[in-house]
Amino acid sequence: NILMPKFSELFGRNQRNEISSIVVVSSTLLSSIYVPAALGIAAISQNIIELLAGSNYSSAAPALSIIMFISAIFISQNILAQAIAAIRKTRIFIYSSVVAFLLNLVLSFILIPIVGIIGAALGFSSVYATTFIVLFAFGKRENIVSFDFIGMAKIWGSSSVMFFAVHAISDFFGGNDLFLPLYVFLGAFIYLLIASLIKLFKNEDKALV
Repeated sequence: NILMPKFSELFGRNQRNEISSIVVVSSTLLSSIYVPAALGIAAISQNIIELLAGSNYSSAAPALSIIMFISAIFISQNILAQAIAAIRKTRIFIYSSVVAFLLNLVLSFILIPIVGIIGAALGFSSVYATTFIVLFAFGKRENIVSFDFIGMAKIWGSSSVMFFAVHAISDFFGGNDLFLPLYVFLGAFIYLLIASLIKLFKNEDKALV
């Protein structure tokens, strides 16, 4: 809710282009934090599940990875929701919630009997995707939403390299929970190193933030 006052102020001045600019930078900033964190969790999901619930529940690791990946793709919906609420178009939240609920229900009903917990993860994750698509489409119609494809590509590129590196290292060392801090440190180091090399944020974006 940090952005709500600023969005409301800009809407009162009829500066929708400024709202769109802040949405772009804020979405990129949020993604630059959440995406590597989510992919980091996905990379060591087996270790996390076994640490929290025991080895009997290790089969839930792929489901956790799916949820992390899909939530990372659509994390910007949180920014979109604040922008849309600021322009007083909150009725769209009812529509997005209903559509997301129905799709979740249908997918879970179809997929759970076929692929079990993976189907449950896909059904649950469909809520993120549906909500984002509805809010993004509505935001584009209201001219308050834009998207930084280059910035997102950099974030996902850096995070993907980190994911594969950490996943490979965790496979090499096995399921020893003592190595979890090492995985976290290596993941953060790899991501930050790559992000600095490819200059994830432009100077003008830093100023706007």
